Amino acid sequence: MNEEKIVKKTPSFDADEELKKLVIERLKTSSDELNVVIGNTGDFTRDELIENVEAGNKIGKEIVESELEFLKAMIEGKIYINE
Repeated sequence: MNEEKIVKKTPSFDADEELKKLVIERLKTSSDELNVVIGNTGDFTRDELIENVEAGNKIGKEIVESELEFLKAMIEGKIYINE
């Protein structure tokens, strides 16, 4: 008997792009007045943070990495929000 293998094509998944989207959406929920100092690079408004993440430049990558570390810490119970 000749059996054919069914191969399902899965959509491509770009983890870096998905992380950028997640960080951008989280930043959009922040106050318009958000101002963040990043090392000796300077201070950034919420919109400037979003622009850097979208651009994928060095600052943008640092923002994504920082957000990822924050989320991991929350998952591990190292950080919690008391409501």
